Amino acid sequence: MAEGRRSSVSDFELLSKIGEGTFGQVYKAKRLADGCLYVIKRVLIQELPRSEQLAAINEVEAWSKKTL
Repeated sequence: MAEGRRSSVSDFELLSKIGEGTFGQVYKAKRLADGCLYVIKRVLIQELPRSEQLAAINEVEAWSKKTL
């Protein structure tokens, strides 16, 4: 994956559904580029009210700073 490029769902193989969160479904996934495992939350953000869109974006930003 090129540095600075955002990932998309197509960059991953979804292995199993872990559960559902506040804003969508949560999956265990493997990134195709390097085989590393990740947790991905799929969100249909355009269907959320604006306040929930902002909350979902804040959640992604917070989780992106965590290491497991």
